[in-house]
Amino acid sequence: MMAYLHMALREAGSELKINPCGETEYKEYAQAELKACQNRKETALRKTYVKHTRELKKAYNYLKQKKGRQTFEQLAFKHIGDYYEEACNASERLMDERFDERLLDAAVNGEISHGSYTYHNVLIGGKDTYVVNFDRYKNECQISDLYQFIRKVMEKYNWENSVFYRLLDEYDRICPLDDNELELLMTLLSYPEKFWKIINQYINSNKSWIPDKNVDKLRKVIEQNERRRELIDKICCVW
Repeated sequence: MMAYLHMALREAGSELKINPCGETEYKEYAQAELKACQNRKETALRKTYVKHTRELKKAYNYLKQKKGRQTFEQLAFKHIGDYYEEACNASERLMDERFDERLLDAAVNGEISHGSYTYHNVLIGGKDTYVVNFDRYKNECQISDLYQFIRKVMEKYNWENSVFYRLLDEYDRICPLDDNELELLMTLLSYPEKFWKIINQYINSNKSWIPDKNVDKLRKVIEQNERRRELIDKICCVW
């Protein structure tokens, strides 16, 4: 379904005028994206992961000086160094000039991504399927949509290789992916986003009491990470 949605959004492209921020603000955003691509600077997609990485560094510094760590904090501090290194490597690869052309193409052609393509926003009624809640849509490379969807599905299926290949094959059948797009997808998947999300929620919450479910979530991410890395390394070895 996502592939068909992306095809429709590509056809709409620059003709899509309605924007929750207002048309003028949307045009300014699109122009800023185009300028960033042309000058090889951080696009919105790249800025997102640079920001996430800074937040992981901030969390590391906080946990390092924290006395009397709770179970969650002990576990987080034990592993955050490795995840921070993964985040830095992924952010650095995302800035590679190999992706400039693809990101520039998205900016020039007004490529639209849904911004929140999850099963919550896909409704099935009889033989019809509907995608809803476009309030986060933006002028951005659609690989970001594909990445977010695949990541969330893979987390539920413990990064099972066969699930990944099935998802990728189904998308590629409708929207063929070239080598650069596949590499961009794998670069995004190599970012430890679930770990960042859990840690960032902790940093921005009341730290005096940490629910047991947060400890369980963190443990699950850590347990899955080896399988995630194995899949990424396996795909990357093909190039």
